[in-house]
Amino acid sequence: MRGFIRGFTLSLLLTWAESSATWPPKPQPMTEYQKGMLNWAAPIAAAASRAAEPELLEAFSSQAYQQEIEKLGDAVLATLSANETLDRLKAALDSIEYGTTFGLGPLQRAQQPGMSSPNISTIDNWGGVYPNQWQLKYYNSTLVKGLDTNGWNIYTGGEVGLYHLKPFANPLHPTWEETAERPTYVTINDRRVDSGNEVFGEYTLVYRGSVVKNRAVIIPADSGEWQNACNSSIHTQRKWWWKVLENHWYHCEGFGKVPGGPAYGEPGWHPTPARPGMELHTIVSGAKIISQSLPRLLAQILSPNAEVDFLETMFYSEAALLGSVRMQDAKFLLVGFSVFGTPDGDKLIDFCRRYSMPILWARGWPDGPKVSHWWNLLPPPLGPTKIPAGRARILDISTIPFTNGFTNGTAPSRAATAAWKEVEDKVRAFKETGKEPVKEQLDDWWEQLGRVKTHVFPIRGAECPNTDLCFGIDAMNSCVCRNDPDAASIII
Repeated sequence: MRGFIRGFTLSLLLTWAESSATWPPKPQPMTEYQKGMLNWAAPIAAAASRAAEPELLEAFSSQAYQQEIEKLGDAVLATLSANETLDRLKAALDSIEYGTTFGLGPLQRAQQPGMSSPNISTIDNWGGVYPNQWQLKYYNSTLVKGLDTNGWNIYTGGEVGLYHLKPFANPLHPTWEETAERPTYVTINDRRVDSGNEVFGEYTLVYRGSVVKNRAVIIPADSGEWQNACNSSIHTQRKWWWKVLENHWYHCEGFGKVPGGPAYGEPGWHPTPARPGMELHTIVSGAKIISQSLPRLLAQILSPNAEVDFLETMFYSEAALLGSVRMQDAKFLLVGFSVFGTPDGDKLIDFCRRYSMPILWARGWPDGPKVSHWWNLLPPPLGPTKIPAGRARILDISTIPFTNGFTNGTAPSRAATAAWKEVEDKVRAFKETGKEPVKEQLDDWWEQLGRVKTHVFPIRGAECPNTDLCFGIDAMNSCVCRNDPDAASIII
């Protein structure tokens, strides 16, 4: 007993010493285990990606795909052979956006108490680092107080069972080193939704290509949803109809299996891993898991004429990003238009100036992230709410050419700056009344702001050779890129 007490006391002292270290904690690089895990995954992912090519070629040759392209009126895609279209898909995936969405407001947090969502003040407090949920838990952050045991089990189940990370030595009391080894979650914007995934918040850190390629591992669907639908040891309290929908639409075996390994449901099972550039099998699996049309998904990835239903924002591939997320790791910050002209918007501008971070505003869904009517969640083609797949964003005029240069863009003219301020003042004055703007008003403000002509269209293929820092095409067909944050001092 004395030995137990002595060991327990020593453990408490070590924990106290860790948590009492100089604040903020230093950014944690990838560990040797994580590097080894990524190296282990690469040949398996490459083989699985190559094995998926015949199925994709078959899909591109199918009548369903041809009908989809004809319906979209995409004359360019209609002329391509199946092999040429596959090459186009590979180029498109190289520029697909990987982003971490955060910043749930009070109303969203009340509706989703299990969601841990930092905000820009959290990043500032952590010295320019976006902490993962286990790091927040380690420091007893109020941001994760809504997570119950099931919530933490969902994270553990996904990280160990789906991403192949090692378990904690003591699940109840992970060390700081163990928490820092867990990932930051990333949604892959396959359909190029201009606002990312609004249900997780109004801000999205969109990552640099080099960061994704060197530090990410991919699975074909949301890990939390897979745990809820397929892991019998997880018992999350949800509406009764979720189980009915999952039984009808969700196919757990769609995750596949490691070649030569156990099948889904058997001990030791893990899904086939994927890495950026080695992820074609996740496109095929993603369609199978949620009973969605593979031809429709492929058309949404490839065609600028495609549309997206609201429900389809839930049909995304997911990635785990390893190592600490620093503001230098992002290309830009994507923000919902509902924040524009608000006190939060002012704080955001100040934040991005200090980190030399470009801001792209997104119109998103007609009524913002509040689109929650049940009929908007009907599957395609029944869902009435649709937006273009790949609509342009608006680059904030104050984050184009600041003192040390945010982007390679041209400094705005005095007339453009004045026009921008006129719209901003109009929006600010209305929002100070406390009224909620209606859709038509939001559309009108967006149209007026668009006259300043700082639109940025998403990259769809090989338009920009620099996929590390470039994030769009402007009205002059020039690549718009973040200036290298590693070469400039970041003020915090």
